[in-house]
Amino acid sequence: MPLSQILVYLFVFNTVFKVKLDRLQVGTDSFALFFLCGMFPWICFQEGIYRCCSILLENSNLITKVNFPVEILPTSALSTNFFINGAGFIIFLLYVLLVKGLTISVIFLPLIFMAFFLFSIGLGHIVAGATVFLRDIQHLLPVVLFVWFYLTPIIYPKTMVPNTFHFLFLLNPIYPFVELIRAAVFGTPIKGVEALFSLAWTFLSFFGGIFFFNKVKSSFADIL
Repeated sequence: MPLSQILVYLFVFNTVFKVKLDRLQVGTDSFALFFLCGMFPWICFQEGIYRCCSILLENSNLITKVNFPVEILPTSALSTNFFINGAGFIIFLLYVLLVKGLTISVIFLPLIFMAFFLFSIGLGHIVAGATVFLRDIQHLLPVVLFVWFYLTPIIYPKTMVPNTFHFLFLLNPIYPFVELIRAAVFGTPIKGVEALFSLAWTFLSFFGGIFFFNKVKSSFADIL
């Protein structure tokens, strides 16, 4: 699936639409590479979070009848999606290496993805735990993720947005991770403010999510 996505997007944006970007601003003039570099991290996050939404409900027999470490379920859901789509991202990196080359900044990618994974783990535990009590989250979450996607500069560079609105990006938890990943892949300067915000969001999400989950998990068996 990840390989087919790469091939389709490369064909559409390099052959059909032929969209070009400013290399000095985003590090590449290929819209396909720019898009895929942000799209794979988003898919890791989106599919993982959506899977967390129903993971406890689908495995209610484990929670109600067996002494089972329930916190494993959201973690496994996210790990699976990060592994599958992470493999696609590695294929993407190999393609970038062949057609464009990679800079030394690519060594920061494992650290960035680890922080992104921990951020997702925290939010995944919040979503999984909350859905047990509020089942309508399953219907609301796709809408939230749809809007969230378009509020994140994945299919457009942030330079297309007026400067007066750039501060709003820092309120978007996904934004600093996407920008850091692109900076590492395309060799553009890694900005300190984005690195700090990514660490702040990781800390708040991971520890806040684990704290919330541990507070409510004792009630899961009664409700499920």
